[in-house]
Amino acid sequence: MKWFYLILLLSATLSAYAPSPVHLDYEPVEVFDPYKVTILTDKMSTDFINKVENVCRELEIPSDWLVGVMWHESRLNSKTVNRIGATGLIQFLPSTAKGLNTTTKKLFEMSDTAQLNYVGKFYKNMKGLCRERTDLYLYTFFPSAILGKWSNSAVLKSSTISPTSIAYYNPGLDHNKDGVVTVGEFRTVINNKISTLN
Repeated sequence: MKWFYLILLLSATLSAYAPSPVHLDYEPVEVFDPYKVTILTDKMSTDFINKVENVCRELEIPSDWLVGVMWHESRLNSKTVNRIGATGLIQFLPSTAKGLNTTTKKLFEMSDTAQLNYVGKFYKNMKGLCRERTDLYLYTFFPSAILGKWSNSAVLKSSTISPTSIAYYNPGLDHNKDGVVTVGEFRTVINNKISTLN
């Protein structure tokens, strides 16, 4: 019995010196999700935003990059048509639409969310090649420059489009006004534009 009381006394003594529970006040840290749309959300429906995030997750590109491209190309309006017939969110050319097994007329008639399926198809070939925001813009404007890994000094041209024609129809991209547009000039102009979205 003496040992029993001794154990109780020892237990009470240890309890008196036991540390009190520590309660820490902290704010939970939100993990950065590159596929979450954070810009221009007031310009898009919830369904559209969800679709953008799904498309970008599949392509492995940040959603805000794609939203930025679509904003500059069409102001996020899938019904936008320019003077040469480029249509939709990323201004699909008739030849581009044909390569995606559709037409600009069909793209125009579908909803903005449905049109995102074709946006995803258009960018499919550059999965894993998009290192920075300007890569996505450059692929939209001139896919060969990304797929061919052109240097910044390379002049934008093709077998069917002369460099002077590109500069003439896109004067805003000819940064030094020398009648041609280089990859580096394109990146400079686009970086200046997209800085307004941050």
